Amino acid sequence: MLLSERCQGSMQYLHLANLDLHPTFELGLRTLRTLHLCNVHITGDELGCLLTHSFALAHLRLQYCHDIIRLEIPCLLQRLRFLEVLECSLQVLEINAPNIFRLRLLDFSVQLLLGKSWKMKNLMLNNSCVISYAINNLPSCAPKVETLTIHSSYEILNAPVASSKFRHLKFLNIYLAGLHSHRDYDYLSLVSFFDASPLLEKFVLLVSRVQSKYDWFEGDPSSLRQMSEHRHRNLKSVKISSFCPQKSMLELARHILENATSLECLTLDTTPISHRCSGDMLDRKCPPLETECIRDAHKSNLAVRKYIEGKVNSTVKLNLLGPCSRCYAL
Repeated sequence: MLLSERCQGSMQYLHLANLDLHPTFELGLRTLRTLHLCNVHITGDELGCLLTHSFALAHLRLQYCHDIIRLEIPCLLQRLRFLEVLECSLQVLEINAPNIFRLRLLDFSVQLLLGKSWKMKNLMLNNSCVISYAINNLPSCAPKVETLTIHSSYEILNAPVASSKFRHLKFLNIYLAGLHSHRDYDYLSLVSFFDASPLLEKFVLLVSRVQSKYDWFEGDPSSLRQMSEHRHRNLKSVKISSFCPQKSMLELARHILENATSLECLTLDTTPISHRCSGDMLDRKCPPLETECIRDAHKSNLAVRKYIEGKVNSTVKLNLLGPCSRCYAL
């Protein structure tokens, strides 16, 4: 009854959860714009049958659909802009829809085939241990991507040396979320992305963690590693949030200052907050921070002045963001 011909002609949004769906006929959902399936027992072929005439579909979200082993997104879905595949036990995902703007993938083991989706310029990957996957696989399967956003809840392996190039990548955002990121992660290894992206202009790194849980560097600056043979000629803007004097994070910041020959702005935010008050509105405050986090941020500011400021030349603007003096008075 739900998918009767009467409903098919006007339905724009369909969210199905916790059921079996095995259509034995083609469903003409011609007006459907959004389809969400959560814990629905349906195979890839059956879903393909459902999508056959969904020409208006713009947003497809699949979550916990473990019966889908292989899925092909057909080229007929010309209006499809957003595709989300979250924990579906997929083995192969083939995307032929040409106008996808954003792909959110939460299945690390899936083989991603982008045969005809050459217009895809914005890609978001959301998974654990996804940095290595991106470097090893994306240059060949998503060669036109200009903006890459990576959300990783956990990283064990450092970023590998790239074997091929992101020839069009201009904007790279990496978010290491949660408190379970490996404490010994080598942030300097992220230089692999820079080496593989000759057109990269902007890099954002956000590490969500408790700063005091990490070993802070307090030694001789001469012991910090250098990779002076690398040059990043188009990198203009870099922001690192939750910056702290962990050894490899200091090395990454110094490397950028020494090798990004077109760098215009380096922003180091030593606080673990996502937004700040405007400073001119008395009723608006920054989100609460523990006293320990405030103290750690102040110590990080001192470390920036000791290890970073001396590497900043006159053509680069250094923005050092510490705790808000209005909201976080010690």
